[in-house]
Amino acid sequence: MDTAISSFASGTSHPATESQVAALKGTDYDTGLDLNLLSEIADYFREVRKKYQQFESEFTREDVSVQINQVPGGMMSNLADHLSPEMDKLRKDIGELALNEEDVLTFAMFPDLGREFLQQRKDGTLVPEALLPPETKSRDRLVTGVATEFRIEVHGESYEVAVTGSGDGKIAAIYVTKGDRVTPGELLIDIV
Repeated sequence: MDTAISSFASGTSHPATESQVAALKGTDYDTGLDLNLLSEIADYFREVRKKYQQFESEFTREDVSVQINQVPGGMMSNLADHLSPEMDKLRKDIGELALNEEDVLTFAMFPDLGREFLQQRKDGTLVPEALLPPETKSRDRLVTGVATEFRIEVHGESYEVAVTGSGDGKIAAIYVTKGDRVTPGELLIDIV
């Protein structure tokens, strides 16, 4: 079963480890993991995650395709199995820049960027991308005030809708001219 600690779970990741551990507790599949310790681990990584907020995906909802499709966990070993006839050629092409099989596979998947990364690592010139202060992203969101998640009701049924990705952030536009009046309770837009 693939899971991720709750501070890195959901969205495009796996379901939370803590939820699975709790669900299996007392069954034949009880993991024996300590939920209190998992909670401490999650708290620690919640703070670590803040450092990398600029790389966060806007998609925070549950994505069941993570469970349906093969996910990157084990991707390197799976890739090596499929590349075995070409591995010797790849090892020769990347040469001494590859310190291990993972480096060869990095080169196989990303020939240009992989070589550049491995060369910079060897030369000691590899510089990590600067991280923004954790409060920057949340402060910007507060200033812009753009909602990305909505609960809408259609014909008496409630739906949760998440709007993420690209665009200028407009969901709908209502054009008015000077002097137009809106009365309280008046329907401005009806999306069917």
